[in-house]
Amino acid sequence: ANASQNMPVTTYDGHTSNVTSIVFEQEGKWFCTGSEDNTVKVWDCRATGFQLCLENNSQVHSVALHPNQGEIVLGDHSGKV
Repeated sequence: ANASQNMPVTTYDGHTSNVTSIVFEQEGKWFCTGSEDNTVKVWDCRATGFQLCLENNSQVHSVALHPNQGEIVLGDHSGKV
């Protein structure tokens, strides 16, 4: 957020329900979000829109990156990981 104006620097639109989780890769070039819309989206900080959408069978409550930065792990409403 822009502290002097209390406004966001940018926004990323794409989920259709509440975003419940966000995780950045270690260099900060891209990030993943999980949502109650049953999706995980991968975003490039230098681009507009999401680059990848992974669909799940239930609401996504948590998202994590494996230490190798190449695998996304999620926890969902049905209790599955």
